[in-house]
Amino acid sequence: MTTADFRAGIEAAVALLFGKPGALGRFDVSLEGFWRSFAAIVLVLPSFAISLMAVWRGQMEQLPAEAVDVPWLGFVLERVVSLGLAWVALPLVLALIAGRLGLSGRYVPFIVARNWAEPVVSAFYAVPALFYAAGFIDSDVAAFISLPVLFVALHYLYRIARQTLGATISLAIGVVVLDLLLGLLVSETVSRLWPA
Repeated sequence: MTTADFRAGIEAAVALLFGKPGALGRFDVSLEGFWRSFAAIVLVLPSFAISLMAVWRGQMEQLPAEAVDVPWLGFVLERVVSLGLAWVALPLVLALIAGRLGLSGRYVPFIVARNWAEPVVSAFYAVPALFYAAGFIDSDVAAFISLPVLFVALHYLYRIARQTLGATISLAIGVVVLDLLLGLLVSETVSRLWPA
């Protein structure tokens, strides 16, 4: 992967976000481009780190004042493992069911676009998380700001599913919901299995 590869992927994702003509054609949907798109997780990491700080602050606010022994490293490692597993969960599950849904021929373009869109989506969420982690806003304000951010992100992912998969409205919604549910399932499973 080169800097140019990362730039091209993000530029295509941003063009798709703003509905620019030919945006889908800017993604590299070759087999090599498919595998390279998974490297986009590197661009998610800054937003992920900001989100970690926000979640950490929220947890610290809920602890009693006398609590001093907090496993910061375990907290970070647990969420890094969850991120990695969630990153590949949808591609793996969709690969298993794409044939039954009649999506095999459009699987690669969808995953490529979805992978490159994730850094953009994570940047949306990082904005309220950053203000909360820095102490500029409280948790209620952060949650309030996050609602429109969630709507924009879900609509963006829905449009990606519709356009790349050529899917019906219901199927596109189903793919986005599946992605969300898999992320939640991975997070909950890792949390339950993680050593205390």
